[in-house]
Amino acid sequence: MGIFDFFKKKEIVKVETSKTRLGFILLESISVNWGLFRENMKKEWNIKIDKSEISDEKFVIIVDDVMVGCGLMEAPIPDNEAEKNARNNFLW
Repeated sequence: MGIFDFFKKKEIVKVETSKTRLGFILLESISVNWGLFRENMKKEWNIKIDKSEISDEKFVIIVDDVMVGCGLMEAPIPDNEAEKNARNNFLW
């Protein structure tokens, strides 16, 4: 590194990172109407869905160039985690 290296323009490298979010909702039964779920997202939350794919097992949508995937896990939540977290929900 010479004395004039300090004055050289440095290349700016933009690194894109992905951020993964995980959440869950509790259901009363082991079934989901994904079509109704999608419509509720539009009506109740005013979410503009650009593209969607629905099957019995999964629901995938694109919102503002972000892929959102939902799936049904037919398993109990271990260690009473749902009940513990429900205490933090002001709507319950």
